[in-house]
Amino acid sequence: MQGDLSQYFASGFSADAIDTSRVGELDVLPPGWYSVRIDTAEVQKTKKGDGAYVSLETTVLAGPHAGRKVFDRIMLQHPNPDAVAMGHARLATLARAINKPALKDTSALVGCKAEARVVIGKKEYEGKKRNEVKEYRACNAAGAAPAPVAVAPAPAPAAAPAAAAPA
Repeated sequence: MQGDLSQYFASGFSADAIDTSRVGELDVLPPGWYSVRIDTAEVQKTKKGDGAYVSLETTVLAGPHAGRKVFDRIMLQHPNPDAVAMGHARLATLARAINKPALKDTSALVGCKAEARVVIGKKEYEGKKRNEVKEYRACNAAGAAPAPVAVAPAPAPAAAPAAAAPA
């Protein structure tokens, strides 16, 4: 399919006029809580085939990083019992956050919203730092400023009774 590029570039396209120094670079998100929506959730096998995990793709919904993707792997089965315990605990925080404590299928996660606590991981991927999700909570569970509440003005104080004139 062919297309006219002139509608996208005011003075025509010129590769020499475009800064390409950051191509392929995407900075990690700063640590913190992010409101996210789960876009995909599926069970996958580990590379070695000796375990399984829930693979999540989420999208940040608000703030300066809205639209960014955050990925999570929640371990379900693994030779290391500590990895399994941590995975089960994180899945439990997610299930509680979306009010679905008895999950039966990962399809129930898709479209749900929660807050994810994102950190910068210790392990790198292809030489670059990456984010990790440590836990989940319900949206606006804590840390967010409460919505402003309209307050009615205080009523004027009652007038003091008039002093009786001396007789």
